[in-house]
Amino acid sequence: MSYKEFEILMQKVILETIKKYNLFEKNNSVIVAVSGGADSMALLHFMKHFATTHQLRLIVAHVNHKKRENSELDEILVEQVSRAYDLPYEVYYLPKSDEVDNFHEYARNRRYEFFKSVARTYQADCLVTAHHADDQLETQIHRLLYQNTSSGLIGIQPITVNEGLKIVRPLISVTKKEIYQYCKNKNILFREDESNESDVYTRNRIRKYIVPKLVSESSSVYEHSRIISDQLSEDESYFSD
Repeated sequence: MSYKEFEILMQKVILETIKKYNLFEKNNSVIVAVSGGADSMALLHFMKHFATTHQLRLIVAHVNHKKRENSELDEILVEQVSRAYDLPYEVYYLPKSDEVDNFHEYARNRRYEFFKSVARTYQADCLVTAHHADDQLETQIHRLLYQNTSSGLIGIQPITVNEGLKIVRPLISVTKKEIYQYCKNKNILFREDESNESDVYTRNRIRKYIVPKLVSESSSVYEHSRIISDQLSEDESYFSD
């Protein structure tokens, strides 16, 4: 597949997701959560060009978790690209706490408090995150291992609401491999989080060892993952009404 064909196909997948789930409306103010990794930098690049044709106002929001020695380099990259794109940029430094039993839950709650604060400041309509097809599949597998309800297999939905903040995920049908290829084709700078390679975390082990095996058996596993999620979400909505 040529560079141009790949770009057209990937954009088609993202635009179909945006249309199918009605993620945006014209003149929306949109917060883009950008960590500095390949996923969010690709998202920011796409949203910058999409916003031009759909009259969206973008605000970049970055969280520095202060967990890694080189986290400042992530912050510098995100700020530089935001300035180059002429976009408002907000940063939040996660407060250190020695009394946290579950750091990931603590960090997640603080991140969303920050995003909600930015949304209030800019009167934003939604938050955009870079969750993609691999995140979706990993989440379903993780919940299959540790939960016993069918609703857990819904995984990551294209639209959710967190205490009034609408969160949308236009890359949910795009694979990690495609994101890397997009960054390469577009010369998009990004930084890798070395902690993603650690086998300490269950999600990392699922990502490194289980997902590749499933994809090697059938590349349709991503599509099936999305279909199952949509069907279960519809069932959940129907029976909860």
